[in-house]
Amino acid sequence: GGYIGCKLCCEDTGGEEIEKDEAISEEKEFPGGNNGAGFSGLGMAIQLQRSGISYVILEKANEVGGTWFFNQYPGCACDIPSHLYSFSFEPNPSWSRAYPTQPEILDYLKHCARKYNLYEHIQFNSEVISSTWDSESSKWNIMLQTGQKVEAMLPYQAKECYMYPIIHAFPDLAKFEGKILHTAEWDTSYDLQGKRIGIIGSAASAIQAIPKIAKQAARLFVFQRTPNWVVPKIDGPYSSWAKHLLRVPLCSSILRSLYYWRQESIYFLIFQNPELLSAKLLRGLLKRLIKRQVKDKALAEKLTPSYHVGCKRILISNDFYPALCKENVSVEKEPIARIIPNGIVMDHNGEARTIELDAIAFATGFQVMVGFPPIHGLDKKDLITEVWGSTPAAYLGLTVPGIFSSYW
Repeated sequence: GGYIGCKLCCEDTGGEEIEKDEAISEEKEFPGGNNGAGFSGLGMAIQLQRSGISYVILEKANEVGGTWFFNQYPGCACDIPSHLYSFSFEPNPSWSRAYPTQPEILDYLKHCARKYNLYEHIQFNSEVISSTWDSESSKWNIMLQTGQKVEAMLPYQAKECYMYPIIHAFPDLAKFEGKILHTAEWDTSYDLQGKRIGIIGSAASAIQAIPKIAKQAARLFVFQRTPNWVVPKIDGPYSSWAKHLLRVPLCSSILRSLYYWRQESIYFLIFQNPELLSAKLLRGLLKRLIKRQVKDKALAEKLTPSYHVGCKRILISNDFYPALCKENVSVEKEPIARIIPNGIVMDHNGEARTIELDAIAFATGFQVMVGFPPIHGLDKKDLITEVWGSTPAAYLGLTVPGIFSSYW
């Protein structure tokens, strides 16, 4: 995370000065402070810089990128076209395809940080552990894990939510003797080649990882609770002429607008009313897609949702269904009973069925409300645990009553 509009007191909890990063080696007053160096944090910093407002970004990692720095699982990519999933003021004519993978998105963010000289305003390895409003000084007192104290007048929370994994508390998980992975904390040094892998989950990150893992693993078991509607991904490497065309600002702008209105139209055509003809047609087309790509009727039935298109997140992929049809891949719908040292025990109609595994990979999503430091406003109540609880809300998505001059 990071804060914009801060005075860096550079004090530890005892009030003594400590060594500071070179970028903020002097004590300064900053009108703004930004918590996070991902897309939103960098975008906010660039706009503050353009407005002539000094700032500092506090980032827990040692590089920019946020979500795209931490998530490095096989096949990691964005399901929004990058000509739209990028800054409008900093188009990238060099995207290699409509849906680039994680390394290319991270390179784009590094490019933005370099071009706008943001690195000199970022203090890395600086995780915020608490923020408290001081009514006497009319400033926020922010404590870092390093013991450094920061005074902020206008902090901006730009903390990434897609980096804290959900790992379900299966019985005896700690007894598993193999490798445990999660898409949010993937160990890129672990060799999947020839291994027996079990992946728990079949949603957004899973459908990206499964085709890649299936190419390397000796056996891949996909533990699925609920199937998802999957639409084809209109993707592929850009040809040389397309790349030249997209270097023309007008062409790039038109493509971005087309992507935007395509995404917006989904609400009116699909989400607004599942009884609309367009929604029914899409559901029929997606059912036919499953039947065409999955010849095994039992497997096709496992992969066909029973709910309307749009009730859950619609996923995009061209290689998910073909990957599940490989001989070394199987889809498991039975409940997981427990974890044993050498694998997973399934509940097969009341009888135990054991699947031996070398590794268990969790593709079970993120804890979006975890990782926020305590934030105490005017009434000294903690915003996350006492004010929000399980239902976060902010006026216009920007600010919260009682959390004075702190923005999101």
